[in-house]
Amino acid sequence: MAKLQKVAYRAFLYSSLAFLISDALWGLLDAYHLVTALSIDTSIYFAAMAFTVLFWTLYVVAYLGDHNWFSRTLVIFGVIISILTLVFIIINIFNPILFQIHDDGKYEALSTRYALLALQLVMFVVTSLYAFIRAFQSRGSIKMKYDTVGFFGLAMAVAIVLQTFYPLLPIYAAGTTIAGVFLQTFVMQKEKAESSANLALVRTDPLTGARSRYAYVQAEEDIDKAINEKRIHEFAVVVFDINGLKDVNDRFGHESGDQYIKDCYELILSVYGGVPVYRFGGDEFVAILQNKGYERREELLQEIVTKVNENLKYLNKPVVSCGMSVFEEGVDNAYRAVFTRADMAMYDFKKNIKDKM
Repeated sequence: MAKLQKVAYRAFLYSSLAFLISDALWGLLDAYHLVTALSIDTSIYFAAMAFTVLFWTLYVVAYLGDHNWFSRTLVIFGVIISILTLVFIIINIFNPILFQIHDDGKYEALSTRYALLALQLVMFVVTSLYAFIRAFQSRGSIKMKYDTVGFFGLAMAVAIVLQTFYPLLPIYAAGTTIAGVFLQTFVMQKEKAESSANLALVRTDPLTGARSRYAYVQAEEDIDKAINEKRIHEFAVVVFDINGLKDVNDRFGHESGDQYIKDCYELILSVYGGVPVYRFGGDEFVAILQNKGYERREELLQEIVTKVNENLKYLNKPVVSCGMSVFEEGVDNAYRAVFTRADMAMYDFKKNIKDKM
């Protein structure tokens, strides 16, 4: 559906530009009373209008993503208007029913032209009403989608009414092009905001609120790149592993286990709240220390060790094993080397506190 939306919008934009250009060119040809060229240009104008309507209906259906009677009706209506317009253009060559250009160069809009505009007016008004009704029934980003289509349809309906009263001014063509550009700009900004929000969700662990494994992998890649380019000179890695999680799960269930994971994360955060902390695995966390965090690395490590030893005195208090390693410039050629040493230090710590639990 997203691909159809992009294709439909691109086709809509090209046809609306042709619509506008032919309308603008019409004034120049009219000024010089070029009857034949004016007749050809006017036919192109109506053809471009037909395709603009068709691609607009396809774009709206793809953008809203509604698979219902309205979507089917809208597309059918757009196809009918487009086919009728093209048929009328052909008929007009032999028997003027859309427009007529007299020998003196005077342009005359005929009844069929107004009938086509009336059909398009109905289509835009109905689409706008449908969109506003659905917007009233919706919330959040879905509501914004319907509001966007509703206001666009309303703007086009107004443009058609004005075009009816001022047939020699390029109101409808210009309005279609401008509104279409603004519509897509709005859609792109909205999609960008949604993409940023989705990325923020992907980068956050849903259980604890720590940075996610995805964010951790990205951080590791960034550090490796900085090491290769010799842009990073110091950082430390602290690895944490939750103690007793299996026992909590077995005795009290996974819901209590989840709470225990959150409690352990809060314990880590009480010391390392000023540095990035990632949930590396189910019961593992990693902190990457740079700048001020790196300068305070020994102080922070001692503080977490003190808190863990204090919690060992009580039942059901969160306990984590931890180990730290420092990047050795000129020796370590990748982040993984630092992590491995920190992981080994963490397991040494775990062995030392096992007997106390």
